[in-house]
Amino acid sequence: MLFYYQFSLIVSAVLTFWLIARWGKSISVFISLSVIIIPVINLSYLKLALCYTVSEALLCNGLIYILSFLMQFMFFLYVLSFCKIKIHPAIILGIFSVVFVWVYIVALSKYTVGFLYKTVYLYHVNGISYLKKTYTPMRIVYYLILLSLVATDVIVLLHAYRRKDVSRKNITFLFVMYAIIVGSFFAGRRYANEIDTMPLVHCFYLISFLILAPRLVLYDIDLLLSSNVDKEGSIGLVTFDYSLSYLGSNKKAVFYLPEFSALYIDSTLPDTSDFFLKIKKQIKIFEKTHKADFYIEKNDGEVILKISVGYLFRGKKT
Repeated sequence: MLFYYQFSLIVSAVLTFWLIARWGKSISVFISLSVIIIPVINLSYLKLALCYTVSEALLCNGLIYILSFLMQFMFFLYVLSFCKIKIHPAIILGIFSVVFVWVYIVALSKYTVGFLYKTVYLYHVNGISYLKKTYTPMRIVYYLILLSLVATDVIVLLHAYRRKDVSRKNITFLFVMYAIIVGSFFAGRRYANEIDTMPLVHCFYLISFLILAPRLVLYDIDLLLSSNVDKEGSIGLVTFDYSLSYLGSNKKAVFYLPEFSALYIDSTLPDTSDFFLKIKKQIKIFEKTHKADFYIEKNDGEVILKISVGYLFRGKKT
């Protein structure tokens, strides 16, 4: 059984390094923080399995409680960002501070036995340590907090389905990822009695983000510009995939080219106007010649926009 915890730690560390090294500058900071936490959680599970005293085991178990909350809260913040929902930072900080302090007092302070556990003792089977516990109602409160974050994520994602500026395909992928993780968690609780399945669930979480990352970075226009080509916010960018599906645009592009505000993310570029037909034509020219700078007049010629067509580069051409 010890090999299982060692294996989960190594796999999570390798996957985290791979994700951050490949996509670290291109993905949301909330994703980066949530995945960096995972190897530390899995390390805590391994250390818990190797503990010889109750105090050591309580420390490791308390770290698991706190880090699991942090990971879920970071993902909650990412979902808000992904769905373009803005909440005042002071409110976010206030909620986080109150809940974090409560989790710390309940799970990692000298009051843990009494607040979280009624009784606790450590026993060993085949060289593996197990913490036997009886709980107070505070454990239910803790899981209700995590459940409320998950429920909020689901509600926000469902609401985002009606928005034009959020990818429905990516929402679907996030739902599938959630279903796999939650399903794995409950399956482990139901069928695995001797080991904790959460380290393995965390590895599924990382694998899911490795699969999703190439899609997510293409849709995060503002982050793409800020991290690569536009520090001043002066460039308008509109992105498409190779099938001419619309992936998104930043505020500067929509300001000068409001026609794009009517499009849904992932919709195919329509043939409903001369403007879109011209965009399609220039993209086709670019695919053949790799040169397709052109000009568009706005406001009866008062404004002339130069538009350049090119590839996005994310370490390799995408």
